[in-house]
Amino acid sequence: MIRNFCTLFDYNYFTKGLLLIDSLLSKMQQCSLTVLSMDVQTEGELHRWKKFYGSRLKIVPLRRVAQAVPKVSDAVTNRSHAEFCWTMASVFCHYLLSEENGRPDIARNLTYVDADTYFFRSPEDDFTEMHNHSIGIIPHRFPPRLRWREKVNGRYNVSWVTFIGPTGADCAMYWADNCLKDCSATICGDQKYLDEWANRYPGQVREFSNDGLGAAPWNIEQYHIQISNTGPVLNGHPLVMYHFHELDLIFSDQATPPGKYVPVAPGIDFRITKGYPIPRMAVEHIYKPYLQRFCELQLARHKILNGGDRWLRD
Repeated sequence: MIRNFCTLFDYNYFTKGLLLIDSLLSKMQQCSLTVLSMDVQTEGELHRWKKFYGSRLKIVPLRRVAQAVPKVSDAVTNRSHAEFCWTMASVFCHYLLSEENGRPDIARNLTYVDADTYFFRSPEDDFTEMHNHSIGIIPHRFPPRLRWREKVNGRYNVSWVTFIGPTGADCAMYWADNCLKDCSATICGDQKYLDEWANRYPGQVREFSNDGLGAAPWNIEQYHIQISNTGPVLNGHPLVMYHFHELDLIFSDQATPPGKYVPVAPGIDFRITKGYPIPRMAVEHIYKPYLQRFCELQLARHKILNGGDRWLRD
């Protein structure tokens, strides 16, 4: 079965989005990824990259979704850019799953992933958990000391959401309707709506059990990290997808802002904006490979666009 994924990003997020595209399409052969380009610059450069990924990479401009969903035009003006991007995750899923806009293959299955996620392995085995379920979501898996954050951020994280069949499409529509009404930071954007889905769709919501699907800065401290021939393993679970949430890069020619930065390559350091403690093993075997690939793709972007000597920038 072809697995259909979607995501969205603007030009400020382009390299992170490209890392998602590259990792998913290289690790999982039987899949497609549809990107909502949030501005014309993103749309233009994505078309240049399409020759490397072929028909498995699909591009939808924001204006096309705005034409199909009139309330999107109001959302552009009545909320911040961040809140608008949160809103569009649900709207884009609804758009792709709707009969008038979607394709027959996407109507059967669609998984939204955040643009700052990265795949270390194929997620195909995780889809086996979706047997007889229409909606798949991942918990934050906060360690005990951060469990209180569920009241603020919700039990579930929106970095991966799967919709299957008519019930999945109905859930995407319900999510989009709610987000178009209110997707403010005060309710953690689009995320806390996920908490009510199990009650609204009894027996249809699957909480993925693999700790390696949705590992993130807020939960990585609690895992025993080992390295196998195929990559990192967390508490015996293979790391499939990591969420590089609020990853902040600093370059050698920039003034270093307050906060602890970790060296990753000559002239490049990083920190997690919210200050989550990142274990040394995670720095070495999760963050460094990601950031080294980040630099490689930045250089490739520079060559493709024939830019100037300051290529190592978003």
